[in-house]
Amino acid sequence: MSGQGNERGGADGSGGTAAGGEAGHAGGADLESAIRALIPPFPEGSEADSLQEWRIRIDLIDRLVLALLNERAVCANRIGRLKKQQGMPVYVPSREDEVLRNVMESNRGPLPDASVKHLFERIIDEIRALERRYVQGEQGEG
Repeated sequence: MSGQGNERGGADGSGGTAAGGEAGHAGGADLESAIRALIPPFPEGSEADSLQEWRIRIDLIDRLVLALLNERAVCANRIGRLKKQQGMPVYVPSREDEVLRNVMESNRGPLPDASVKHLFERIIDEIRALERRYVQGEQGEG
């Protein structure tokens, strides 16, 4: 797998692809462009040594990650509700394996694959717990 802890390769830290940006993953370049449009450029010049500038950037990235995680939860709950309506099992372990494979194949670092796998296992566990509360209990989307 890629992403064995290497720094991202491009001059701007991009490595040339975003998560899902390799050939065969639809929308990778569009996703990278959309994300870059939401995040201010890396601090340069005197700002490059400013902890405050880097913290502002990290705080913004954290809010974007949170928004994406909540959107992922809404999607998962919708899928769970559809599966339940169609009499399909809500939890399918092979799909979890596929998700983990997809993110690890898309990983371009600097996080090592083991870290990416661990993070996504936690994300999947938390969203599955939410799904049990909302989909199986039919309490709404969350």
